[in-house]
Amino acid sequence: MILRDVFFGLRRFEQLCKDLRIPTNTLAARLETLVQKGVLERVLYSQHPARWEYRPTTKGEALFPILLSLLRWGDTWASEPEGAPVQVHHLLCGRPAHAEVVCNVCGDPLRFNNVTVHAGPGVRMAPGTTLLASHLRPVPNTPSPHPTQDSSAEASSHGPPMPVTLKPADGVHYEQHNDVS
Repeated sequence: MILRDVFFGLRRFEQLCKDLRIPTNTLAARLETLVQKGVLERVLYSQHPARWEYRPTTKGEALFPILLSLLRWGDTWASEPEGAPVQVHHLLCGRPAHAEVVCNVCGDPLRFNNVTVHAGPGVRMAPGTTLLASHLRPVPNTPSPHPTQDSSAEASSHGPPMPVTLKPADGVHYEQHNDVS
């Protein structure tokens, strides 16, 4: 919610505290974490007394599409009958817009039922990823960006589970057998 407010123009501590209605020490700690992680930067806007505002960094701006996707979900599934509480307008065309996650190759929308997730080069066994890492399949032969009928049948059935070599955080290599049923 802090990032939402910052993206929508509330950048001063007092504004954030008033809008979010959270204790000042909690807000200060969360803002400090976002600054330390490189998501926000503190910018001096008044010298006497010293006052700061928080602006998204390039790393922080990369989270904006995620915020727009969450906004769209809320508009679809949690809005009041009157409609969405805010509207996003695209500056280039001047029209209302919404987030749409699309394939960077073919432009088709990415949906839960038309993608698969595979082990990447950095997959490893670590707290919070051990079970997931053991269930991911290795990347298959890369399909053509324009699948044919034959390749779509192949994409829906990856054959028997394949062994995957994982790179755990402790440096020991484990070989897991994927059982994705």
